[in-house]
Amino acid sequence: MASGKRPGAGRKPGEAWKGAAPRPPAVRDLAKARVRQVLNSSDDPLAILCEIASDREVDVQIRVTAASAAAPFMFPRLSASVVATAPATSRDETSGLVERLMRRFDLMAPKPAETVDATLVEMVGADADADAE
Repeated sequence: MASGKRPGAGRKPGEAWKGAAPRPPAVRDLAKARVRQVLNSSDDPLAILCEIASDREVDVQIRVTAASAAAPFMFPRLSASVVATAPATSRDETSGLVERLMRRFDLMAPKPAETVDATLVEMVGADADADAE
């Protein structure tokens, strides 16, 4: 199999793409006028995109493109997230919750080590002699 550039292959210079319909001059003039209007206006880009998307004289494909470019800035993307909401609690319920938490903390607190009082007893008498041997 031959590889590389084949002689005579590809689109000839100055030739239009196959299947592409030439745009009428009115559409080109309208697009140029719209670009000049955008460049000369002080509106923000989002307002311009919304204006183009709502203009019925503009080609449908251009309107859809403008609308899809403006949509993320106007409508937040929905996500599947769970929002857990707690019921509104009164001040009494909140104080009861604090008391329960404090009791739990008291139970978890380290307890002091127990000490044993030991008294030294002297061994006297026969017990002392027996241990000495």
